[in-house]
Amino acid sequence: MVASTLELQMDINPATADALNEKGKKFARRKMFIVKELIQTEKAYVRDLRECIDIYMGEMFTKEEAIPPGIANVEHIIFGNILELYEFHQSIFLKELEKHEHVPEDVGKCFVTWADKFQLYVEYCKNNVESTRLIMEHAVNYFHKIQQKHGLANSVNSYLLKPVQRITKYPLLLKDLLECCEEGKAELKKALDVTLSIPKRANDAMHLSVLEGFHDTIESQGELLLQESFKVWDSKIPLRIGKIRQLFLLKKSLVLCKVVKDGKGKSR
Repeated sequence: MVASTLELQMDINPATADALNEKGKKFARRKMFIVKELIQTEKAYVRDLRECIDIYMGEMFTKEEAIPPGIANVEHIIFGNILELYEFHQSIFLKELEKHEHVPEDVGKCFVTWADKFQLYVEYCKNNVESTRLIMEHAVNYFHKIQQKHGLANSVNSYLLKPVQRITKYPLLLKDLLECCEEGKAELKKALDVTLSIPKRANDAMHLSVLEGFHDTIESQGELLLQESFKVWDSKIPLRIGKIRQLFLLKKSLVLCKVVKDGKGKSR
């Protein structure tokens, strides 16, 4: 009876075995392709950051072109913490990814180990709104001259948008990797959580940064747990037109805000 049972267990359809083998090979090729794309795009990203720092930021510091009054002495706002991002990716993160080039399942460790460093993106994204405004209002021609002078294909706005684009690219690659990895799934899921949390935290930080009229510093109210917009209606008004309000649930308080619009009808 034992021998017979073993024979039945070993009796696998050859076609099924071939299909499973081919599926495994397909996943293996797919994993290597994803990691290769991750590393290649990381290298291109580092080069782009370096180019922006060397040329656009470099020109502002050397002052070879007359700097418009509207952006004088605000280099720290125009470029934010792009230098810190460059140093992290060039000196640490790219090298960590390259270590796992042939072991795709271990790529998640890079993101989990250096999760704290990705906080840099929250700061960058929060600042990028004001940076874009300053450039569009005061420095389009200034940076266009620099672009033409150095024969660059990308404008300064394109370069400054790359960190925002990069942080939204990681989750897509990690999701693809998760689909074809049997091992390392737990670490990859943690890595995905790290990258997905950054845009949300950046969005929260941007909303908090424009908060006005609060009786204390918003930072004193602790961590932001949740924020959402909703409509309220006044029963005394016949047409009952809804008014937008923004709600911030912080660790120490609940803040209800009125959304204010500028002369152009844009919320601020």
